[in-house]
Amino acid sequence: MSSENLTPKERYATACKEHTEIPIFYHPWWLDIMCGSSNWTALVTYGHNKRVDAIWPIPISKFYGQKITRHPPLTPFLGMIIFIPKDIDKTTSRQKFRQKVAESLIDQFKELGLSYFNQHFSEDNNDLQNLFWNGFKQQSYSRFVINSIRQDNLLNTFDGDIRTNIKKAKEIVKCETATTCPELFQILSQSFKSSSKSIPYTQTTLETLLEKIIEETSSKLIVAKTNTETIGACLILIDNNTAYLNCLGVKSDFRNSGISSLLIWEGMQFASGHVDRFDFSGSMIPNIANFFRGFGGDKISYNNVKWYKNSLFKIIHQSFNG
Repeated sequence: MSSENLTPKERYATACKEHTEIPIFYHPWWLDIMCGSSNWTALVTYGHNKRVDAIWPIPISKFYGQKITRHPPLTPFLGMIIFIPKDIDKTTSRQKFRQKVAESLIDQFKELGLSYFNQHFSEDNNDLQNLFWNGFKQQSYSRFVINSIRQDNLLNTFDGDIRTNIKKAKEIVKCETATTCPELFQILSQSFKSSSKSIPYTQTTLETLLEKIIEETSSKLIVAKTNTETIGACLILIDNNTAYLNCLGVKSDFRNSGISSLLIWEGMQFASGHVDRFDFSGSMIPNIANFFRGFGGDKISYNNVKWYKNSLFKIIHQSFNG
């Protein structure tokens, strides 16, 4: 069937099958679970001989009758992905290609009729100048990444208090890999509550996502247990060449026990059997960001990109979102 006869999401799904290297967060099944199957669309740009030149998934929800985009939870980044043909090798030619394709995506974006847009872009997305020229606003954030978790002395690169916490936690719990954890949602909810936040997804959404992740990837849960109960857990998401710390929680009574450090360490050891790169997925909560920094990763920048239809929508969304 010709691409002209496909819906935007059908064109997008076809593009994803052609480019298996795309991050897991871009896969249609991920977006169906985290956004709702009817609450996202996608932009696709074609080039010579109907070659897919770029994709851009766009979650869409309603806010007082207006179409808006909010970044989905448990999804570190989305944004444009531009596929540069291998025969374009000159730097200037590659830059011209990226600019042309980015403008095409932005033209399609304008036709969606959104009133508000909010999305995290990965550090690999360097087409922000085109967005700036079209009225998008950007704010830089950071997260930590360890590029070699297979190194022999990895534990020695951690801060001393992290190593102490790992040793202390080993006296309290034992960690094991698992594909399910009935207590996971409750544990994560307690962790959000300790930061005065509500968990941004339902138990059904989490369980559906976890089941699909285990089915589609080599990912596993790392679960910390005593003899009588599950104390904490984290999800190590394996994708292409990177492992992501996708969620992490410890019961409130054990918050200062060092179990979070142990779970991450055990997660790294599991992940090292599959990939070499470990991404902490980031947090703008100061104490969590400082905690991640103690594992000695490199600090990388990524961008939060926003767009408002007009100044009124900017005021409205700032009042609701802070």
